[in-house]
Amino acid sequence: PPETAEKKNVSLPTGQLQLFPSHPEITGKEPADIQTKFYTLNPAAGKIGKRNLKEYFSENQFPFLQNLTSQKYSILDLKCIPEDDASVIELLRKGKSMGCFQLESPGMRALLQKMQMKDMYDVIVSVALIRPGAANSGMKDVYIRRRAGVERTTYVHSSLEKILQDTYGVVIYQEQVMQIAHEVADISLAKADSLRRAMTKHRSKREIHDLQNSFIEGLQKKNISIYDATRLWKYLLNFTGYGFNKAHSATYGMIAYQSAWLKRYFPVVFMTAVLNNHGGFYSKMAYIEEARRMGITILLPDINKSERDFTFFENSIRVGLNSIYELSYKVIDRILQHRKYYGSFKDVFEFLKITNPAKHEAINLAKAGALSSVMPAQPQALAAVNLFFGSKKNVNQARLLLQEVNLRSYSLPQRILYEMEILDFAVSSHPLTLYKDFLPKNAIHSFALLQHKNKTVTIYGWVVTSRRLKTEKGEMMKFITLEDYWGMMEVVFFPETYKQYAPVLHGHGPFVMEAEIQARIPGELNLIAKSVTKIEVKKEELEKVLQ
Repeated sequence: PPETAEKKNVSLPTGQLQLFPSHPEITGKEPADIQTKFYTLNPAAGKIGKRNLKEYFSENQFPFLQNLTSQKYSILDLKCIPEDDASVIELLRKGKSMGCFQLESPGMRALLQKMQMKDMYDVIVSVALIRPGAANSGMKDVYIRRRAGVERTTYVHSSLEKILQDTYGVVIYQEQVMQIAHEVADISLAKADSLRRAMTKHRSKREIHDLQNSFIEGLQKKNISIYDATRLWKYLLNFTGYGFNKAHSATYGMIAYQSAWLKRYFPVVFMTAVLNNHGGFYSKMAYIEEARRMGITILLPDINKSERDFTFFENSIRVGLNSIYELSYKVIDRILQHRKYYGSFKDVFEFLKITNPAKHEAINLAKAGALSSVMPAQPQALAAVNLFFGSKKNVNQARLLLQEVNLRSYSLPQRILYEMEILDFAVSSHPLTLYKDFLPKNAIHSFALLQHKNKTVTIYGWVVTSRRLKTEKGEMMKFITLEDYWGMMEVVFFPETYKQYAPVLHGHGPFVMEAEIQARIPGELNLIAKSVTKIEVKKEELEKVLQ
């Protein structure tokens, strides 16, 4: 804003401020003219500087521009992004879609890998395939096998080929139910819509019975036998459950693909937004580790640099003050207001006096490393806090006593423990670092699993998420997502194995598992658990690690 610029003594350029190139049909100017008015704002420095469009929108930074150099569009007009961007497709085919709308659950990431997708249309299909209507009927697995070429595409009746040829002979969308009812069984569109609704919502048995009669009668009028007509009806009933219409799938799929595109080309900004979203399939800890795997540096909270929420700078994401356990809004407000009007805090005691936190809030700030800019060693900062409150907030007395204290920094494992305690995630390194001396040396890492297809291997990891499922026989099984340093793995515990090891499978772990790698089609990677042990570390062993 101009008023902000005036405070910072920044001179704003005259004329219209163009942040991104506009279409020549709107501006009447060619991109070359607009380049002279392309500016970027550096909020930290409070400066606005010129930026050369050709340098910024280069083919090195955005490879898809190689085939689109003749087109003129805004780089952030998501309607114009390529629908088959090779690097975005590669990201999805590898299951690296954590944080992406509709695409981040273990089931969806596994589906994208199995599909060996090629473009945005495949994302749209996957959004519909994962819904209970298609998934629970078994049509999802049939689609994947037929797409992979390991199963021949067939039709329950030849009359369905025209309607289902694009989806390998399986019903995926609600519209296909209506088409079959209207075009094959000659049912009116109104009744076909009633059938669609009956398939996706709970309806009375009488209503289903009436629709069944109309459907079979319509087929018989077309000289289709009662046997084939009944088969067709039972086939449609497989779709019963929550299913998507194609327009809904297209909308969700487009947004999902666009979010994957943003993750690929603007990773730091994207992951910052994901962390600030306070939602998603996974915990904040899982998103922190995903950002770290993407090569993004995670920075500790800092009373002189952190805002309320996560913020980004260059290739780093800094933890916000809101993440610190039990730190009140009032104290955060005092920190931000002081920095706004008076600049950074220079001294730990000055900070404590001005912001007036409760003792437990100050201790949590010290443990989380948020006082490092005024006192680098965390133990020393913690001592300063205790002396300040122990001397009844007498700054001079506390400062005098602190001169007799000289504590060295915590070890990496100790810092991780405090970060887990105060932030609920680790900033300094992955939580598995605490157990590195106790992890098996012969384990297969997540990135190397496909090199050991159809073999039984040893894996280890930290539990990110899990879910239980009841089989058709009423037995319980479990799906667990494990995370090691390099990525995530989905492990299946079938009923017999789950029953045996259920008492062990509690908490985050870490766990060491023997699992069979099942890979029947390209892109498939199923880990079938055979045995599991939880890594338990004795107190005296942990103390050695913390030294």
